[in-house]
Amino acid sequence: MADPDGVIVVAGAAGGIGRAVVADCLARSAKVAGLVHRPSPDPMGSVPEFVVDITDRTAVFAAIDRVAEEVGSIAGLVNTSAVQDLGRLDELSDTDWNTMIAVNLTGAHHLTQAVAASMANAGQVSGSIVHIASIEGHRPAPAHGHYGASKAALISYVKSAAAELGPAGVRVNSISPGLCHRAGLEADWPDGVERWRRTAPLGRLVAAAEVARVCWFFLSDQSAAVTGADLVVDAGVMATAGW
Repeated sequence: MADPDGVIVVAGAAGGIGRAVVADCLARSAKVAGLVHRPSPDPMGSVPEFVVDITDRTAVFAAIDRVAEEVGSIAGLVNTSAVQDLGRLDELSDTDWNTMIAVNLTGAHHLTQAVAASMANAGQVSGSIVHIASIEGHRPAPAHGHYGASKAALISYVKSAAAELGPAGVRVNSISPGLCHRAGLEADWPDGVERWRRTAPLGRLVAAAEVARVCWFFLSDQSAAVTGADLVVDAGVMATAGW
């Protein structure tokens, strides 16, 4: 069973899921490069970091070119970059809305364009792009309208990208995680965590490492015939009537 032969670019590498993806890829002896919005206060060891604003198309193409030149040909992308905040629809400013769309959707588009172009320039016959969406792209939550809209659009975008890039050998998929555990989450949102645990058929939250393992499934040839898919990783919450 072949693993990706080339560099795995992890966008949002300094975040919780991003770090888990980096660690999982390194554990499998993959070559990794990280894209970060600002220099990490806690660098990821030997993994080279490239600072880039993914809402800036020119900057994204330049960063991907640097990865290809300095680290090696790109075999895959895992985009974990995202912003999320709360705001009722009747209170959202244009800045709130536009920032959410710019990072969560337009940034994903820039990354897809740049990585696909880099793969084509290198003459590669295969590659894999994975975007982290959210179950909120399927089931919206109060005060998350702009976030849910950005993730629903991302899931649709992945299908379009899969259709267009498939003939070039590039697969594009997404993962929709549920509530992921992080340090301090129970203290910050005790009622929400408790409601989630009561509702989830598996009775627990999702670990970032579990999302990372699904990313590897999409990166490797274990999923060679899979493109345009969205895989939900949520301990079963989407299988319930609601929470």
